[in-house]
Amino acid sequence: MGTDLLSLAAPVNALHMDSARFDRRGELTFVTHTYQVELEADEPTLEALRARGLFVASTQLPKVFSDAAVSCLLPDGQVVEWVGQVVNHTPTGFYVLFATGIDLDPIIEQLEASSGHGSGEETEELDSDPQTEASDDLVVEGAQPRVPQRPQPRKPHWQIIDTASELSVRKQIAVLSVADKLRLARGAKRPVRTILVRDLEKRVHLEVVKNPQVTDDEIFEYSGITNLSPSALRWIANQERHVRRLDLRMNLILNRNTPQDLALKLMKSLPTGSLRRILRSSKAREALQRAARKKLMTDGIM
Repeated sequence: MGTDLLSLAAPVNALHMDSARFDRRGELTFVTHTYQVELEADEPTLEALRARGLFVASTQLPKVFSDAAVSCLLPDGQVVEWVGQVVNHTPTGFYVLFATGIDLDPIIEQLEASSGHGSGEETEELDSDPQTEASDDLVVEGAQPRVPQRPQPRKPHWQIIDTASELSVRKQIAVLSVADKLRLARGAKRPVRTILVRDLEKRVHLEVVKNPQVTDDEIFEYSGITNLSPSALRWIANQERHVRRLDLRMNLILNRNTPQDLALKLMKSLPTGSLRRILRSSKAREALQRAARKKLMTDGIM
């Protein structure tokens, strides 16, 4: 992959002068501004040069795609001059791209030597095809800027199911992702809720029972569904207005998916007739039958 000059180039201080220079195509040209920069032997500067570019910090910005002369002062006092093309502006300076005809390798090697970096495999890999890297990652004349793609907006929950589709609602729900099922459950109408509350994905059940459109009769129906998730049953049991109904409490107690501690808690307020029903019911768990028998004996009924 190429090196991103815009993220790796190191800012360097610059002074500008007027002079005539050979441009990046080798032709003599008058360059309005010549920028004098001091190259530092740090990794950002090295990475920028490997990408055949440099960031120049300056308050005076040349036009994009114009030629700019850069006079570079090396750590050993040597001065080298290059002409490159201005490819981008920032609030603090600009980026310049040097032509492939300019030999930057000796400068890079000198900076690496002064910084203690070797020219190992990583450097060889980065320098293997600078022309390709520059063309892949840097802005060139006539190129259109890359525009990041925005994620597609999600459909509202009422558009997840296509009522005009030849597929039945049940089949459409079956192929939905879990995320879409969860969103749909929070705002679905009753026919869709009836399907979702029996979905194999247990997390959907809780969103169905919490749907603000759910009626009390639906909650009573859901409390008796044997494969309803324990989290949904617990949520129902924690709603005071629902557990006021004796028949709903019995549904929860006899439902084997209701957490046992919750079922035992609900049994504390049961009348005698309901406790006898638990003793006779084949649906009741053994622990609950023992608790019902104990309570009846404590009350002197057995």
